[in-house]
Amino acid sequence: MHVVTAPLALLLISESTVLPAQLSKDLAAPVPLSTTRSTEHALASINKQQIALVILDMLSGEERLFDAVTQLRHERQALGLIGLTNGRRLDDKWRALRYGVDHVLTDPWTPDELNA
Repeated sequence: MHVVTAPLALLLISESTVLPAQLSKDLAAPVPLSTTRSTEHALASINKQQIALVILDMLSGEERLFDAVTQLRHERQALGLIGLTNGRRLDDKWRALRYGVDHVLTDPWTPDELNA
């Protein structure tokens, strides 16, 4: 029996216009990357698509993205969550981990870190 499944995809929550291109370039495998600016759209997307991983752009320390971690975790326990934080804001890294992200990359990160 042959089962056809859609490829797993990544979702980026970000206000940035530059970050999606940078992440697409840094990813080793050709994985579909969708981008949204809002948590509400992210929640709708993970329910419609086979989203395996959500990357949250926490570089500016926006409070709404820390709250988004809780909402996303509540919606789907097994969803992978990565937070991108500013290296100068160490408190944001610890806070993101406490809120429930699986991994935090601090800016600047290397493509190897993203692909690990």
